[in-house]
Amino acid sequence: MPTAAFIDEHADELVAFCAHLVQQASPNPPGDTRAVAAAVGGLLERHGIPVETIADQESMPNLVASIEGREPGPHLVLNGHMDVYPDGAEAAWSRPPRSGAIEGGRLHGRGAGDMKSGLTTLLYAFLALAADRSFAGRLSLCAVSDEMSFSPHGAPLVLTRRPDLVGDAAIGAEPTSPDFVLIGEKGMLWIEVTTLGDAGAGAFASGLTNAIETMGAVIADLAAWRERDVSIPPTVTAALAAGGTAGLPDEALTYADDRVLHLPTVSVGTIRGGTKINLVAETCRAEVDLRIPAGLTLDDARSFVAEVIARHVGATSLEIQGMEPNLTDPSDPLVQALLDAGGDVLGVRPRPELGITASDTRLWRALGRPAAMIGPRIAGQGMPDESIAVADLIACAKIVALAAKRYLQPSPGRTKPVS
Repeated sequence: MPTAAFIDEHADELVAFCAHLVQQASPNPPGDTRAVAAAVGGLLERHGIPVETIADQESMPNLVASIEGREPGPHLVLNGHMDVYPDGAEAAWSRPPRSGAIEGGRLHGRGAGDMKSGLTTLLYAFLALAADRSFAGRLSLCAVSDEMSFSPHGAPLVLTRRPDLVGDAAIGAEPTSPDFVLIGEKGMLWIEVTTLGDAGAGAFASGLTNAIETMGAVIADLAAWRERDVSIPPTVTAALAAGGTAGLPDEALTYADDRVLHLPTVSVGTIRGGTKINLVAETCRAEVDLRIPAGLTLDDARSFVAEVIARHVGATSLEIQGMEPNLTDPSDPLVQALLDAGGDVLGVRPRPELGITASDTRLWRALGRPAAMIGPRIAGQGMPDESIAVADLIACAKIVALAAKRYLQPSPGRTKPVS
């Protein structure tokens, strides 16, 4: 059966399965994805596809499945995550957070966009090629845990335990937009800052150092990262020459937005300090997220943080994790396959674009492999009333399936890296 025809024939099933995934709780924290993994594994097994589980935490399984084509060829990996943002206050939702309701052409609920819809598109693209097998090489599917925390329990663990899954290229399906193919991302540096003060009663505060006040000064200095000069490299400018997010709806701007692509940003995500209102705060801790545009490096951010911390007595910082800005060449066969497939499905060729957030595709780029993403638009990402258009869900499944089939063809000109 032709690849796109498989998606059309199974469209109702695809949408119903995505709704079922939304109804399975997998908020992170705590990151327990077992219910979603059971649904994903069950679907694959019903299609006769063996599934391997890789885990170092019982509540955070990672599923892996692979199929072989008719002859040797490249190895393409489809990667998506099963964990989602917490629901938040249920009273703020118009429907139950895990309703999975389909109304007005939209699928509603936490994770509908980020990224149970994307995971569903990858699953059904995988099943479409499994039913066809008229491709060359190997196609693998990874359904991973703990992406929301970028922790080692998800995709990093899979790639460590199964280095063959580095493959030759990778496709993700975060809720970007069918309007573009995401070929790269800003970098990031996550840090924990600790400040120390003097223990004592509030009545004697005038002679004591307050850890919260010191933290306020540190945060104010860290905010200067936003003022750093950035010169976008010509390679990035050239990559985006055919792109651009101007004129796209807000739902298309969750992962890419040219208005902030070039900006260094700082966000204080958590802060905790003190023990009692009438005691001077002896300790304070904050977690800070710095984003790094192309033109700056991870070491630039690290040096900046070190300089700030050195100015404040009693302040220290610990790096949680960091990543460089990263980019896949837009002329790579993987990117071209996605752009061409998008044009075939949508009637308009998507634009290449860089992301302002981070995803697991960074791991494949860091290992020297091309990686790109395309996924449904999302409304309410991380907020109440998250939803996606059903039409996007089906269109993206077709795009990924067609792109995978295009990529997985014998090509004398393609050099296969060692994996």
